[in-house]
Amino acid sequence: MGKEFIPTLIQTTTWDAYRWIDLYEELNDEFHRLAEKKDIENIYNAIKNWSNEFKEREQDVKERICFFISDVNRAYGVVATSDKLYQEVILAILHTFRE
Repeated sequence: MGKEFIPTLIQTTTWDAYRWIDLYEELNDEFHRLAEKKDIENIYNAIKNWSNEFKEREQDVKERICFFISDVNRAYGVVATSDKLYQEVILAILHTFRE
């Protein structure tokens, strides 16, 4: 299954928009445990090799991880963002912490 932002996160096999609740349910127990503790450092360490930009912009990536934790626990509706770094962080988290 592929995922792509245009700028809404889409499951490309069915062309369905992802909703925040879908993302929450796809994430594994390890992510939920780290997110509950707000363990940004270990989440970052797990995804930092996704992109060279992540290493170059470590503080910005950690900030987007904080956004994601907040959004995945509280946001409603479809997952949409025009922030390219946030898009990459979301995809990296899904790739790394999928159930």
